[in-house]
Amino acid sequence: MIASLAFMLAAAATSPTPCESLTDLKFDNATITAATMVPEGPAPARGGGRGPAGAPAGAPAAAQGANTPQRAAGAPPQPQMIPAHCRVQMVLKPTSDSHIEMEMWLPPADKWNGKFMGVGNGGFAGSIQGLTNEMPQALRLGYATAGTDTGHQGAGGDWAIGHPEKMIDFGYRSTHEMTLKGKQIVKTFYERTPQYSYFKGCSTGGRMAMMEAQRYPDDYDGIIAGSLANRHIHMWTAGWSAASNCRVILTARCRKSRPRSSTPW
Repeated sequence: MIASLAFMLAAAATSPTPCESLTDLKFDNATITAATMVPEGPAPARGGGRGPAGAPAGAPAAAQGANTPQRAAGAPPQPQMIPAHCRVQMVLKPTSDSHIEMEMWLPPADKWNGKFMGVGNGGFAGSIQGLTNEMPQALRLGYATAGTDTGHQGAGGDWAIGHPEKMIDFGYRSTHEMTLKGKQIVKTFYERTPQYSYFKGCSTGGRMAMMEAQRYPDDYDGIIAGSLANRHIHMWTAGWSAASNCRVILTARCRKSRPRSSTPW
């Protein structure tokens, strides 16, 4: 109890704006659902997600760095640690059919490198995958960092049928909305804007990176786009089973009714 109180007081002393007060920040079509100071501890487990704000979690399989503990041969892997940070959870609703879950981690002001990093997803997303890959390493390097589930919850592509606005969220809007809200949170928390902003993603995250570069070139100063899945519909229709193809083809036909310039892929 005393140790937790001391941690919270120390964190408040090093950040211009207390973490918990970020829940009072108002946005158009977005709500901060929780803002909690999290002490140094294990990063979220790959595939296991993270519990309520501040809850401990297991270790990811990725992210290497100076804080990665070493283990003796034959010993069970030790949890990989992430530094203390302000954990912000949000829901973005740019349309009435949108529900984009977002999470942002902010290091204390004396640990912040002055930069923001947005991170991408893989496959059809459906969860905030950055929590277990890019975000822990970004936080270790001093970045304020954020990711989303791209606007739907759960694996697979059935969510897209009959939900054109969710397709646009997945295609590009969730990343842009995350970036705008992330920079606003950075400005409020540190009382200054990021000096530089970067985006990093691979596969679907690579496509997300390219969509940002093409549609919103002012969002980021630099982008890392790896193995970009930039012809998403064509890739899935070519590689899925016949039953799955039917679902994606129906979605593709729905998109053909819209002007070419509005296609989010």
